[in-house]
Amino acid sequence: MSAEIVRVVVSQAEGLTGSLVTGTWEGADAEARGNAALQRVARRAPENGTYFKTDVEFRMVYDLTSRHDVTRQGTDETIRTHAVQWLAWASVGQTDEADRDIAWACAVLLDREMARAEQANARRCQETCQAGRGTCPTHTEARQRGLGATTGTGVERLRFSEWMKRERPDGRGRIVIGGPEGVTDIIEFDDVVCDHCNTTIPAMQDDGTETVVGVDGDDALCPSCTVRREARRNNGPGAPYIEEAG
Repeated sequence: MSAEIVRVVVSQAEGLTGSLVTGTWEGADAEARGNAALQRVARRAPENGTYFKTDVEFRMVYDLTSRHDVTRQGTDETIRTHAVQWLAWASVGQTDEADRDIAWACAVLLDREMARAEQANARRCQETCQAGRGTCPTHTEARQRGLGATTGTGVERLRFSEWMKRERPDGRGRIVIGGPEGVTDIIEFDDVVCDHCNTTIPAMQDDGTETVVGVDGDDALCPSCTVRREARRNNGPGAPYIEEAG
């Protein structure tokens, strides 16, 4: 039996300030009303596929928070599906064993069969796509259906050293702060941080291989977010896509 979601808070984080969708619902219909709110966000999203980030807090056995990338094309509009995908992938990708166990327990409570399928997808992607050792079955199938090659979605893959050579030739990152009066400060830093999940991107993986960095416009993506960004664009609605806590 699936766990009941008994409280939902939706807070649209992007869009026109005067028309952001927000709301709090409790009780047996909280999940349905939260999903309806996400669908309202989707109807207002740009036609070109750009997403509106929308935060969702929900209560089942645990209190959880997720961030949805809602598009007009109908992606990321279902609280439970998003949560199961996110938690199942986190149960594979989290480095802390306790975090992995909690993520898996929550995923199973929400939807056992979906959780098993998503965890299997995550493991296959971890062994192939994320390790730079080919393409997992999910992305291979998408390419065979003519939905675009894994790296033909505008997401470029570079070895960490290649990314550093191109983006930070002196090894330093910089944030320029200023306004109409000009530059007021420049903050320098060394870490490479994923622009999607805010985790640090290491130069090397635990198995000794060089990390693959995804490049999507101005975004630098960790291996996990690279795969999920590609999956979303290749497969459309229902793609194995999650948000991990940074």
